[in-house]
Amino acid sequence: MGPQKQGVYTLTVNDLLLPNVKQWNMRVLCDLFDYSVVRDILRVPLAEVVQEDCLVWKEDVNAPTRVKHLIWRICSDCLPSKTAGLLDILSPRLQTFHDIKSLILDICTKEDRKTAGRVAVMLEGLWKNRNDFVWHNEKEDASKLGWLAFHRLQEWFLAQNLPETNSDIRDLVIWNPPSFGCLKFNVDVAFNQRVGTTNHGWCIRNDHGDFVAAGTAWDNCTFSVLEAEALAIKEAIQSATTLHNIPVIFESDSQQVVKALSSSSSGNSEFYLIIKSIKLLLLEFPNFEVKFIKRQANMVAHTLDKAVNS
Repeated sequence: MGPQKQGVYTLTVNDLLLPNVKQWNMRVLCDLFDYSVVRDILRVPLAEVVQEDCLVWKEDVNAPTRVKHLIWRICSDCLPSKTAGLLDILSPRLQTFHDIKSLILDICTKEDRKTAGRVAVMLEGLWKNRNDFVWHNEKEDASKLGWLAFHRLQEWFLAQNLPETNSDIRDLVIWNPPSFGCLKFNVDVAFNQRVGTTNHGWCIRNDHGDFVAAGTAWDNCTFSVLEAEALAIKEAIQSATTLHNIPVIFESDSQQVVKALSSSSSGNSEFYLIIKSIKLLLLEFPNFEVKFIKRQANMVAHTLDKAVNS
């Protein structure tokens, strides 16, 4: 935004960074730009693996429109006859609403529970199909998505009528200590929309489950969920490099990030640049391992990041 101070127009992005460090210079940013622009700049994650300028994919502004077209195709051509009524429910809404969020909200507030469930299962199938394509380059055609959504919903309704028994209704998920001689590093992130920060919490415990160390930190911006989870793991690995070759297991409740780290897939996005940085760190420290853990067993790190702004 202009006009700017004299001499600013000769600066490059490199002048906004700390000397010899991939980190934004807050003093310079705040001196040159207003608060909203500074926040936008801070949302750009800086990866050490990037040595030259490159164009990266951020978001596709046409994605909601394409999703609406795919929903229309599934409902009109591919769903089984028992779910064909969804077309009557969605058809007028697809013409009225310009974003998926508003469409879902309208259905959930105006339709009955069963109808909303049918739509939800279909959208979940779309989302899973999208993730399978992003991470594994695999995807199903629209006709199969329709059948899968129909049968999954039927199975769910049947499951609701099953009698409860005295046996375990669900598996108890707890945190388990690492193997002998190892440390376990639990990591989690949270967002504070009120102050606009991305919070990190982490805790290290040994093979007896004893506390070793813990910490919290925050970034003065809100990254995307996947970028934030990946950055938290990256920072945890970097901080653990001083542990003198002790085997460390890093646990995160972000299954998508952990899958991306174990996948050979790559891309030219900000998220994949962070993933690439983590993979390089893991190659440098082969005694480090990143695993997925369910949220119920990651509550220590989760509680820490929730307390960052307290």
